[in-house]
Amino acid sequence: MKMQKSALNFKGHRVTKILFEENKQFKVSDKKEIPINPSIEKRVIKLPKNDYEVQLSFTLDDEEKKLPFKLQVTISGLFSMNDEDDEFLEGNAIAILFPFLRSLIATVTVNADVPPLVLPVFNIAETLKQEKE
Repeated sequence: MKMQKSALNFKGHRVTKILFEENKQFKVSDKKEIPINPSIEKRVIKLPKNDYEVQLSFTLDDEEKKLPFKLQVTISGLFSMNDEDDEFLEGNAIAILFPFLRSLIATVTVNADVPPLVLPVFNIAETLKQEKE
């Protein structure tokens, strides 16, 4: 089988922000699941040559003090591309980064000794595209 080289090259990722704040006023209830409404944002930064930095941020804010914690996580991935197709870059770069974000969120929450927050698998690129429109 001959492998075709992709126009997008993933050079790696790093964690640029983790903020976890426990809500000491949170009261455990009979509910097994707590509804959440997180915010997920992306940012694409053009670098010299054909390189791009793509940031993916997750925020679970708790202004009403109804959640056991507040969480902000940002990861940043470095990519290079042979051509300039912003839609291709954004969609695929976000799809590559999302599993790293999911894993980091689950790890942070389980190590904070709270019920782990495991985001479901979904098409993050399509979801962000629809929110933009």
